[in-house]
Amino acid sequence: MEAAQRIFDQYLPFIEKSRKGPDANNENDTIFPRVDQATILKLCEDAMPQIEPLGGLIRVSAPFVYVGDVHSNLTDLLQIFHIFGLPPKTRYLFLGDYVDRGSHSIEVISILFALVCKFPNDFYLIRGNHEFATVNKIYGFYEETLNSYGTEDVWSAVNKVFGYLPLAAIVSDQVFCVHGGLSPKLEHASSIGDIDLPVSLYEETELISDLVWSDPVDEVKGFEQNKRGSGVLYGPDATATFLKNNKLKVILRGHQCVPTGYSLNFNNQCITLFSSSDYHRLLQNKAGAIVHKENRDLVFYTLLSDSEANLKPKMTMTIASGQQLGLKKSQTKTTSNTTSSNSGSTTILGRKPNLPKPPQRSPLGTNSTTARSYVSPANKSTTLNPSTSGRHDLSTTHRTNSQILTKKRSNTITTISGGTNVKNLNPNKANLTISYNSTPRRQQPAAEAPVPHPEPPIAPSADKASTEVQKKPGISISMNTGRPRRASMRVKSNHP
Repeated sequence: MEAAQRIFDQYLPFIEKSRKGPDANNENDTIFPRVDQATILKLCEDAMPQIEPLGGLIRVSAPFVYVGDVHSNLTDLLQIFHIFGLPPKTRYLFLGDYVDRGSHSIEVISILFALVCKFPNDFYLIRGNHEFATVNKIYGFYEETLNSYGTEDVWSAVNKVFGYLPLAAIVSDQVFCVHGGLSPKLEHASSIGDIDLPVSLYEETELISDLVWSDPVDEVKGFEQNKRGSGVLYGPDATATFLKNNKLKVILRGHQCVPTGYSLNFNNQCITLFSSSDYHRLLQNKAGAIVHKENRDLVFYTLLSDSEANLKPKMTMTIASGQQLGLKKSQTKTTSNTTSSNSGSTTILGRKPNLPKPPQRSPLGTNSTTARSYVSPANKSTTLNPSTSGRHDLSTTHRTNSQILTKKRSNTITTISGGTNVKNLNPNKANLTISYNSTPRRQQPAAEAPVPHPEPPIAPSADKASTEVQKKPGISISMNTGRPRRASMRVKSNHP
């Protein structure tokens, strides 16, 4: 694990450093260590035996910190580790989409693979739609690796590991974790464990495509075709049926940008989590994180870039008991920003609470039809080396609570005209024009499957206050998205 240790030594100072000030989230102001080609290739080699045995579906037990789409946002990733701590004291489950849409895909995936290598029982990654080569060849990762190393070797090696990432996880027999969502082909969650890995193309089966591409919509009954070309739209009735049939309580997914980092839908039966702030430099959205405690509580956080000391839980919900589904308002008063784990308490923001050590857990059983599913081992200890202790994907669909606006694609530019605040993304009130140029800088080989476009839309939010997205008045921003990695910007004031 020499490569993983090298990554820790490089990035631990950035994790431990307190980030304050309005410019704390500006990655351009920070010079991060460069990951050399030999290190990341060795990291891929070391990560493979940790990931390959997991299968398509993993079954694990809380506690966890859940993290949504990162999309190469290295600053937010480091902040999450700074706030909630590192394994083994803090356990993590990520919901996919680690690369693309930014300039630090290499660093982000190197850190994540290093954590998988060091703490395989406390750190889990599931697969998103950007963990497929046909997608990340267009949206930035391919060009970033080519510019950094001059060859496709790193891009190919990382995608080889991506091919073995699990497609879903079940946590404590309560929470179904997936990147996109449900599928009409998915009656029993255990069938995901029967999928033979590796999978290189999500188009191989409708089920895989739906798991990484689907979106929840309040107005949909059952399932409907997704106008974005892949996946489906699923409604509250399909969600409730799936949860009842599988004796689960709630769906936790990513795939869509939400203004406060999280949103609740379908009577609190579906949670969307997004963990990359200021996504695509067009929306002033916040990053979110959710702590799943052992007492069935889910604690929701919105990460603030201006001052970590102001980080407080936004709300605490409890997983419903008995025959009920979804989340209920917790009767437990949150007294501190803490996360317990099977290794003791976690220090957050420099405060270490005096919490009792949780009891050891037994592994969850598996269904006989899920031989390839993974069940976390019990009483498995992991030690930390002493030296390590211590953007918005533009979419054709913009939803509000009462309507859906669908815009057609065109090979032009993306333009947002200012002069007004965009609230609830109401297309009838906001001066909002969106169009696309999805032509990659380098053409794909003809043998590769086409990639559906565009990317995930902005998800609806149950909290009216959380759906407000501010734009600066009097500013017109034009972005040419023809080059997948770096976008050229022209800013023009509308004021005299």
